[in-house]
Amino acid sequence: RDYCWLDVNEADKSAEGMRQGIASAQQFVFVLSAAALQHDSWCLRELQWALEQERHILPIHPEGTDLKPLFTRLPS
Repeated sequence: RDYCWLDVNEADKSAEGMRQGIASAQQFVFVLSAAALQHDSWCLRELQWALEQERHILPIHPEGTDLKPLFTRLPS
């Protein structure tokens, strides 16, 4: 059975705690909201960690969200 880790339920809210939480999950759900796409958001850091750890990423795109900020910040 797949394990679902949720960042807001993480006891250790440090960067390392979040990174370990992502490492413990097999999949990463990324909600592409305006807040998640802000330059200094924790969400973008978590997405980067999920990419580095080669997690399966499931993006959720709420209608009307401008995705341009995301694509200008992701590494090539």
